[in-house]
Amino acid sequence: MWRALKSAVSKLPYPIFLRLFWLRYFWRDVRRWKAARRSAGIALLQDLDLATVKKSEVLFILGSGPSINRISAERWAAIARHDTVGFNFWLCHAFVPRLYFFEAISRADSDIYRAYCAVAKSRAAEYRAVPKVVTELQHSGAAFLRDLPPEWRENLHTPRPVTLAARDEAEFAYGLRELQRRGLFQAATRIRSLFKYAGSLSSLVALATCMDYRTIVLCGVDLATQEYFYQDPVLYPATSDLVPSPRSLPHLIFRELPWLVKIDAVLRQMRRQILEPAGIRLFVENRASALWPEVPEVPAELLSAEVGTEKGAAHRSE
Repeated sequence: MWRALKSAVSKLPYPIFLRLFWLRYFWRDVRRWKAARRSAGIALLQDLDLATVKKSEVLFILGSGPSINRISAERWAAIARHDTVGFNFWLCHAFVPRLYFFEAISRADSDIYRAYCAVAKSRAAEYRAVPKVVTELQHSGAAFLRDLPPEWRENLHTPRPVTLAARDEAEFAYGLRELQRRGLFQAATRIRSLFKYAGSLSSLVALATCMDYRTIVLCGVDLATQEYFYQDPVLYPATSDLVPSPRSLPHLIFRELPWLVKIDAVLRQMRRQILEPAGIRLFVENRASALWPEVPEVPAELLSAEVGTEKGAAHRSE
């Protein structure tokens, strides 16, 4: 009966379906998130004044693709002059970002779970003062956080989750317009709810928009394969055997799957509807990304001159 009901709902006109999806999502998933947050004692993201974090008009989003290992020391020095946010297994890299995001992991993913807990423990002291944001608490998040080192709870926050369901780019575009109409992507120094679709990358682009960055650069967002910088046996022997998925496959968010709009289409709509109207530029750090050339390569001058390191004179607030 439940399957028949779900099938019937999925055949409704998309505007009606989406609103029913949101009713279920906020009744079930957001309630679970609230319970997990209270159980774990985690502060809300809105408690963090992001104006104290932002020091640049440029944000580098640090992904985990193998092209990370080809970034030169000179380019890292240029990146370090701007704001940076790493996510998930970025912890394996020596570079400590200004912000760090990570997804709660289920104990069912035993190898990934153990590996993450081990690297989090090894980097706990270095990340103690870094503002950390955890997402996906609604999926066994409280138990996961209890297995992390005590230092991990310092400067730890979580946003109220918001997402949408879509079968194709047109439906995703409609859902994005609805969320934009409700003010989800307005610039603010305190953020209550944060959009996330399929993976952390969409959430970080949404964060950059809300923090009113003028330029966003995607580093290590390669996507063509399921390979990661920390699988290099010479540079990262401790994690080289960690294989979340067959390496030859495209990244999960870049695959053709039912009820999953690929990340290139997600970013295309976010650029058209949110970034470009706000005057925000989006680049990839190099052409190894499967998003290139639709997302252009970062101009060389941005990484060769000390520009954009001061905050703008005024930022909007809630």
